[in-house]
Amino acid sequence: MKKQNILIKDLESEFENLSTKLVQYCCRFDSTIKVEEFGKMYNAKSIFSTMKLRLEPGEVVTVYVEGNDEEYVMMQLIHFLGSVNKESLGGVI
Repeated sequence: MKKQNILIKDLESEFENLSTKLVQYCCRFDSTIKVEEFGKMYNAKSIFSTMKLRLEPGEVVTVYVEGNDEEYVMMQLIHFLGSVNKESLGGVI
């Protein structure tokens, strides 16, 4: 399992419906993907779950990826959502 804290970029200016775009993006991968925001865990492949995410610019979320393509998926999600939060330790579990 990979775990990484990600600093969220301004996604709303890029995507009209962020929840839908996130689910579509994550469903391309085999791995299980979860996003932790404010202590709550959300399934990134579920539209009902992601609709509850805020993903505000400048916010730090923790992303968990588990599966056979987890390393590749984590790199793709870092690029999609924002950047690695260098102030946190993140990294591999």
